[in-house]
Amino acid sequence: MRDFLLIIGAGALIGLWQYCVRLSKKIELLQTAPEKIADLEKPFNNNYSYRLSISIEPDWMAILEKIAKEHKIELEPYIKQMKQDLKISNETGLAGKKFGFTSFYSGLTNQELIWSDHFKCFVKDFDIMGKMFDNKDHSMGLDCAFDNKYRDSPFSKTIEICPCGIGLDLDEFCSPEELISEIPFGLLGTFFLKVGLETGASNWIVKRFPEKIEKKLAEGNIKYEAWIDSYIDHGNNQSLLEKNGEVLKDGITESSWLNRNGVELFRERTKGHGFIGQYCSVFISLEVTVQALERKNCVGALPTFWLEELDT
Repeated sequence: MRDFLLIIGAGALIGLWQYCVRLSKKIELLQTAPEKIADLEKPFNNNYSYRLSISIEPDWMAILEKIAKEHKIELEPYIKQMKQDLKISNETGLAGKKFGFTSFYSGLTNQELIWSDHFKCFVKDFDIMGKMFDNKDHSMGLDCAFDNKYRDSPFSKTIEICPCGIGLDLDEFCSPEELISEIPFGLLGTFFLKVGLETGASNWIVKRFPEKIEKKLAEGNIKYEAWIDSYIDHGNNQSLLEKNGEVLKDGITESSWLNRNGVELFRERTKGHGFIGQYCSVFISLEVTVQALERKNCVGALPTFWLEELDT
């Protein structure tokens, strides 16, 4: 009987302790609830929105020639035979295509929607992954065609295409084992966004980028071009730009961020910014709308996944 009462008493004490723990957590939640509700009601720091248009244009002939040279393949007859064997048409696969995205970001909701011209739907990022060449009948892809003649072909590897560059032969973590092209898209996006917030427009032709971007462009042998009526190559037409577009002044260069980063802009607007690489070119057009009277208070945390910190 005594042992029974001891068991009952121990169980009651354990139950009382558990109840006290639950009660203390409920009290804590009630005490912190007003603060959490207030946090939810706080407006986002990013009181601006933007519309970003991206066009990715791989130089497919240069890419295919690079792969063929590395594997000692005679490109034209090899591709011709492969297309015949696998019944490949020009409409299937990624080779020969260019890719467009349109991104809509709202600072009021801190959300971004990305439209893909290739997939004809909204997507989560700017990536395109697939085969360079593919069958119209996807049940018989390159990896299972006939006697697997093309299983180990360098042209049967999966390719990843995004504004940051092109990668070939993805591993199990979807990371490219070979980079064909690299473009500092994250830095460029941050740069044009900040130019838009500092000056009211992001489509000024750039005479000089921040040193961090200048270095990346030089390392990748990437040329910057601006679209007016036709693309102007700043490297070959500097005198034309000096004549027709003076360096921006009258308050524009009073921006501490522009001055600190050594940015120079022409008083000439462009329809888009082009970055021309050996194997891929990327064209960017960014329209920024500020929902505030003072732009200097607009810059909060970087809003989206693809932007990269630029401040020096």
